[in-house]
Amino acid sequence: MASGFEQALVARLESLALPVLESLGLELVDLEFIPRKQVSQVRVTLDRKDRRERGSVTLEEIAGFNRAYSAVLDVEDPIERAYELEVTSPGLTRDLKKPRDFRWAEGRLLSVVTRPPHEKPGKYTGRLLRVGETGVVIGIEKKRVKGASGPAEIEKELELIYDWIARANLEIEWKD
Repeated sequence: MASGFEQALVARLESLALPVLESLGLELVDLEFIPRKQVSQVRVTLDRKDRRERGSVTLEEIAGFNRAYSAVLDVEDPIERAYELEVTSPGLTRDLKKPRDFRWAEGRLLSVVTRPPHEKPGKYTGRLLRVGETGVVIGIEKKRVKGASGPAEIEKELELIYDWIARANLEIEWKD
């Protein structure tokens, strides 16, 4: 759990990143401050706002954000110690942490690790069927016969409260 100082620093780093992201048509997926003894790390994960229409963020867009944000951090100097800036895309198996991440992933295949108080903590893989204010519903698909085509049949639906989700990420879907 991050300290109050680290939470305030992350909020400040996010507020400095947002105008840069907006000017480049990008959105913040995640921002982490990772304190270390020698050199701390600021990890920014970003993507395009219009990724559904145009695809994921490019290396050129990541580099452009990195240059612009580095300049802002140099001027504002919000971090009192040495740090490295890492800017990245969420990748094919992107983590889903916030309700907006789940809304974006609706209809996709994902893997979810649950924790207590969920009645059966463990790992589940299923299709994200619905996203609500307090949680999500995933459809556990029946095992498919090799070579079968068309959408998989849902065997059961599993309702998960956000607080029960320890980790969630997209799964790569292979086409036959």
